[in-house]
Amino acid sequence: MFNRKHRKVRYVTCPYCGKSPVIIESRSFKDKNRIVMHYECPNNHLTTGDTPYPSEALDVWLLAVGKVLKVDDVICDYFAKQQRKGTGR
Repeated sequence: MFNRKHRKVRYVTCPYCGKSPVIIESRSFKDKNRIVMHYECPNNHLTTGDTPYPSEALDVWLLAVGKVLKVDDVICDYFAKQQRKGTGR
């Protein structure tokens, strides 16, 4: 099975246990030739949907954490940092 765990993201942790999420890379169910990825908590508390872009996977993780915490500051701080860096996808 093509399923790898990648580096941990240190700055946004799981709201339930505080562990850093890992990005999971696997093949798409619809198109077996396409690679998709998503973030998930190592303890399986929270996971995101699949996306082909790593930066989009992180954005979805941040939205999920923000929704759980009901705190917009997490999301606003992340996008403010991205604006300062001037980076996009």
